[in-house]
Amino acid sequence: MWTLLSGAVNFYYLHPSDYYTKILSDNASISSTAKADIEKDIHRSFPTHPFFAKSSAGPNQLRNVLIAYSWHNESVGYCQSMNILTALLLLYLPEECAFWVLSIICETLMPQYYNNTMIGSLVDVNLFANLLEEAIPEVWQHLSRHNVPVSAVTMPWLLTVYIGYVPIQAALRIMDSFLCEGLDVLFRVGLALFKLRQEQILELSDQHQLIVMLKEPIDVPADIIMKIALEDFGSVPIEKIRSNKHNQHKSTAIRALEEDTRTTKIFSLEQRSKFTKTEVTELYNLVQSLTYNDSFELSKAGFDTFLDQYFLFWKEQLSTPELGAQIWEYFSKGKAVTSLDDIVDILNVLLKGSLTSRWDICSEICDFNRQGKLSYEQLTLAIDLVLGLYSNHVAVVTSDDFVTMLYEKLAVSTSQSLPIEVVTTEIIKKPLFSELFGLDPKSPRRTAESTKPAHRANIGSALKM
Repeated sequence: MWTLLSGAVNFYYLHPSDYYTKILSDNASISSTAKADIEKDIHRSFPTHPFFAKSSAGPNQLRNVLIAYSWHNESVGYCQSMNILTALLLLYLPEECAFWVLSIICETLMPQYYNNTMIGSLVDVNLFANLLEEAIPEVWQHLSRHNVPVSAVTMPWLLTVYIGYVPIQAALRIMDSFLCEGLDVLFRVGLALFKLRQEQILELSDQHQLIVMLKEPIDVPADIIMKIALEDFGSVPIEKIRSNKHNQHKSTAIRALEEDTRTTKIFSLEQRSKFTKTEVTELYNLVQSLTYNDSFELSKAGFDTFLDQYFLFWKEQLSTPELGAQIWEYFSKGKAVTSLDDIVDILNVLLKGSLTSRWDICSEICDFNRQGKLSYEQLTLAIDLVLGLYSNHVAVVTSDDFVTMLYEKLAVSTSQSLPIEVVTTEIIKKPLFSELFGLDPKSPRRTAESTKPAHRANIGSALKM
């Protein structure tokens, strides 16, 4: 009956007759994130029901339906709550029928509820709040007065179609009506649940107690719930309110989603680096301003602008021909774009890493010919890049003089290139380098202002050590 009521039978006939079995067999040996997430939730679905005991057929059927759907609709994949819906369907439908009913729920009846943005559910919980304000204003005002987020309560109701929040017979009646009439049934049922608990709600004045009470399952017979939903709230102008508020709610939901995404991403980048939240936010905002569609990937043109705006500590060096292209090559790893994650990872080493790790990047950038060697000019430039990463250093020698004396020490003509490995081992890893250039490993990055050597020193004897 559910297959017919929902229209899922039409989905079935629009696909080859062996579609379901083939999608399972074709992807049987392929791993995916969805598969791993599904496996975690298999035994959390109706755990006390005999059909879903470990030795019964239920768990494997549930696994099959969810995995098949994750390949059928990869833009959704798998989302928590889909396991609860599917488990209920499997109690009354053959495995393949449950797959097609799940498909029509996710794609037609509740579009964008279960994808990675969940924008459909975000819009509808805001609509639900408007309906509550219209239908039971005293409850709405009481919850608002005590800062109870209605969306936190109603979101799981909608995602699970009330399964687990009402008695099983009521859940079945709700599913019947929902598959036949659509989402409006869920709004009316939700209003009925608020109505049934109105006295309890108005008696409580503690936010936490209100949220806990509203999230608890309600033990009321199906007939009463459906009677209140239809008789008390059947005339609530859901479509009118939806039409008036849809664009506003969608904009609100999108902004909330963007802010949540932003907060989560900034926190993640802060955790994986030594940057402060303020520093990560600066990078996030700058990269976002230079990308399209919030991809957080910079093309060469975008990265050039990023260099001009962020790499002020290398402002003087960037006038060197080829250097900008070399930096781009390092950050992009030969690809057409570089990502925010790559940018943060590399800058974390450049601006927060040890002297040796900073040198490794700078020397590789300056190795224009990719031969593992640096010419006199390239070595000087590499040292200048390293110095640019430290603030307020007071050098006793210029980089040019340092390189000249290094060549003299090694008895090598300045027309020859030096192996990077030799420079790293003989000079960079020894305390002398930091001492001569006054480098403080804990010093933050420099500003665009150049730091000049305080005075010249005779370092010839020091280099011979």
